[in-house]
Amino acid sequence: MYELMPNKIYTHKMSLSTVINSPVFTWLRSKAPGFSLNGNKVSVISEPSVFHETLLNQCLSSKQRITLVSLYLGTGALEEKL
Repeated sequence: MYELMPNKIYTHKMSLSTVINSPVFTWLRSKAPGFSLNGNKVSVISEPSVFHETLLNQCLSSKQRITLVSLYLGTGALEEKL
C-alpha cells in the first residue's frame, strides 16, 4: 500500500511521475536534487555485513577509479580491505 496523502490509501502501483508530482513531495523537490531510477534495479541492504561484502565486491570488480566518501570509514580489519 502507498500512503501519499493523509487519509488516502492507494492500493495500486503508481507511476513515477504520479509519486514525484504528489503535493507531499513538493517541499523536497525545492530542497534537494533528484534522479529517476528503475525500482527493479534497486536492492535493499539491511545488514551491515552484507553492505560491507557488497561494497568490497563492487570495488574489486571495478574497471575504473572509485572514490569512497564517508564521515568515518573506520580503522579495523574490515576497513583495511577497502
